[in-house]
Amino acid sequence: MKKPSVPLAAIAPSTKSMPDPELLDAIVDKATYGAKSRNLSSGTVAPISPAELPADKAVKVPEGCVQVDGEVFPLNKEIDVEPDLIKSIFIGNKRNRSRLRNIEELAKSIISVGRNTEPVKLRALADGSGFELIKGIRRHSGVSMARDLTGKDIKLRAIIAELGDSEAAKEAALENSQRNDLTPWELADQLKYLLESGAISSMEELVPYLPTSKAKPDRSLVYYHLEPGKIPAQVRAYINEDLEMTTLDAKRLNKLLKTIDGAESTFYARLSENCLKNTHTVKEIINYLKDFISPDERPKMKTWSLSNGEGKDIATIVLNARGGSTIKLSKDVPSSIMDELVLILEKRLSESQPSDS
Repeated sequence: MKKPSVPLAAIAPSTKSMPDPELLDAIVDKATYGAKSRNLSSGTVAPISPAELPADKAVKVPEGCVQVDGEVFPLNKEIDVEPDLIKSIFIGNKRNRSRLRNIEELAKSIISVGRNTEPVKLRALADGSGFELIKGIRRHSGVSMARDLTGKDIKLRAIIAELGDSEAAKEAALENSQRNDLTPWELADQLKYLLESGAISSMEELVPYLPTSKAKPDRSLVYYHLEPGKIPAQVRAYINEDLEMTTLDAKRLNKLLKTIDGAESTFYARLSENCLKNTHTVKEIINYLKDFISPDERPKMKTWSLSNGEGKDIATIVLNARGGSTIKLSKDVPSSIMDELVLILEKRLSESQPSDS
């Protein structure tokens, strides 16, 4: 019968300066045997169950190890773990899983090798029920897809560490800053979290977490890259962050928002009445804000949506503040009906034009 998980907080710290040699020998022997029996690569240590240890040692968790879901795992070593043991993603890692690119390509590479070549970083949850993913969101997604594609029990190569929130935030941010596909939103949220969580106490300390570029990173670039994260949540809710956006656009929006000091709630209400959430570009919101500030100088932006039988929006029409129009189709729209759908939307747009002129 599987032993229940032991919360980390319930494990009393050892009073010895060195771990029990006999217990460590048993762990290494078991881990080495397990690695060989599962054809694991050299240097990979397999986790062991407390039931596999000597009877008089089975209830003890040695120094340098942690117990998760009834198994003992060594700390700070490359090991193979079941992906299902990852129960959550560290809140300080601001990489958006829904925007990860080329996951299928990564999955195929993992299939050919047998596992991810670069380990992810984990820490044990306080209740001992599983792990929290500190860094390596894309690799974890790649392994999960590789398992789905092959039906094989592909393990996740990982390193388990005992990290506080500040250390975890710094590790996640440092790795993310080296990614070429990090969006302005993700970078801004990452820098903002470092500041707000107390992991970093000054703008100067954020400089090492900026993406590498030809320009020499300095404090002024920190302020610049923080701009998307300064956009209020009430405004950001209407922006589709998958659409193209520059940090300069975000800076312009924030500058305009400062001019409506005291009228923010009214503007947010107007957004709710005329815009759709997760739909617009930053430039469209800028133009709508300009219309809000000077309503007599430009036409209003309007948005219509077309829903399917399930009530899900499959297409939208945006008549922007300068009189132009945009038709946006959902990714779920089949190509077979796309032309017909565009004709319907164009007809609806033409019917609305006279009342807006």
